[in-house]
Amino acid sequence: MDKETKQVVEKYLQKFYELAIWVVLLGVAFHLWRHPEYFKKIFHFESTPEKTVAVETVEPVWQGSVVVTEVLDGATVQVQTEQHPKVIVRLAGIDAPVLSRNPTVPSQPLAEESQAFLEQMVKNRAVTMSTYMVDSFKRPVVVLTVDNEQVNLKQVTAGLVELYFETLKSLPPTLRADMEKALTDAKKRSHGIWGLGNYESPAAYRIRAARQDR
Repeated sequence: MDKETKQVVEKYLQKFYELAIWVVLLGVAFHLWRHPEYFKKIFHFESTPEKTVAVETVEPVWQGSVVVTEVLDGATVQVQTEQHPKVIVRLAGIDAPVLSRNPTVPSQPLAEESQAFLEQMVKNRAVTMSTYMVDSFKRPVVVLTVDNEQVNLKQVTAGLVELYFETLKSLPPTLRADMEKALTDAKKRSHGIWGLGNYESPAAYRIRAARQDR
């Protein structure tokens, strides 16, 4: 093949390659036009769904109106329902200073104040009771609401109880957060039991008192 013929062949081959490339590009464009979902995937144009945050919801297993007939300590009351005249319930998420029934064993500091503060809020009053669980003593674990205020939270705010995490975890997250914040604030202000220099948790006091009774 002489030089002139070789140049002609190379010229036609180049045109052929260019034409082939255009055919391929037009074919791809036609395919994407017919199937736009591929175009979106290739160029990442598919819409990204908004991430949804799962909101934890906790509903009471029972809710209704009751009358508080007795306040046994800062975290325990007796209520009357339509079906039962005497039901002892624990306030969820809190533990109060021990109010001793034994004359030989003294009550914890501020135990009577904790009881009196709760009594002032709920004694002989109709309140809304929301039950979230049952404790190991088969007592309903509840939140009491009176005048649109949550009694459990007010006990924490007053610095007259500490948090009891075993039952606190059963409550709605917003209420848990409010109670934890109230506890932090009460400690910062050295309010109530948090102002005691020799504060002892109710759990530790019960253990110590039980040992002394032996």
